[in-house]
Amino acid sequence: MSENTNPSSDRNRVGAERNQRESERIDLVRRIPYTLTKSYDEDEFLDHHGMGISVNITSQGMMLMMEEVPKTEQVMNVRVPTPSDPVAIPTLAEVRWTKRVPVDDRKEVCLVGLKFIF
Repeated sequence: MSENTNPSSDRNRVGAERNQRESERIDLVRRIPYTLTKSYDEDEFLDHHGMGISVNITSQGMMLMMEEVPKTEQVMNVRVPTPSDPVAIPTLAEVRWTKRVPVDDRKEVCLVGLKFIF
């Protein structure tokens, strides 16, 4: 038998994706500390701390510019800025997409689309 598909479910998913795309994006250029947990083998996991630059933010996520390329679907901890600069809220976010962007002949950065996990 063919794979089970539900047209109603597909419409809901597409509608949810459209709502995320239509939510208000706010340009926000700030340093964003992050932590990635990397596995080196089955038993060894190490936290890697880094600093990215936010490009924009919405209520559902943010675009971050980083020097490294995280894996899609990887969960990372980001410190989301608040209107008062000294305070940043630690938040879990899932990597939804990545895109390498050349800066010059020898260097690239990575744009990373993050979805906040609540």
